[in-house]
Amino acid sequence: ISGQGADELFCGYHKFLRVLREKGRKSLELATLESVREAYKTSFQVVEQTVAPEKVKILHPFADLNLIIFGLAIPSNMKVQGPYDILRKRILRDAGLRLGLPEEIVRRHKKAIQYSTGVDKGISMVAKRKHLKTREYVRKIFEESFKTITGESEM
Repeated sequence: ISGQGADELFCGYHKFLRVLREKGRKSLELATLESVREAYKTSFQVVEQTVAPEKVKILHPFADLNLIIFGLAIPSNMKVQGPYDILRKRILRDAGLRLGLPEEIVRRHKKAIQYSTGVDKGISMVAKRKHLKTREYVRKIFEESFKTITGESEM
């Protein structure tokens, strides 16, 4: 089960704060709609392609049409309290508290998984050992993996 789609639907990304600060609530709601609309390409498709070689089925509850309709109808101030709301996704956090999740988990600041797990540091260390910049190393891995997924091979 994935959490993909929650950030798009409930304003979890930092970019939503910038939109609210610079353009206001109406623009935030439009940005949310656009983010949900683009989620297949930016989130779901990436996850599906990643697990496809392993024949793993991933469930995406935040892609449920009824939940999307419901989520888009929720006022943006229930998702983001203000332009400097570092927690964001307020309504999901409040639901977590009501369901009995520990407050220290519910109030934890959002951090991208690659940073919260330390994967980014590990990748940088491996790249350095191979005398590559991190970006070059990641690109090389991506290209090699993509060839495996698509069945392409070097001639």
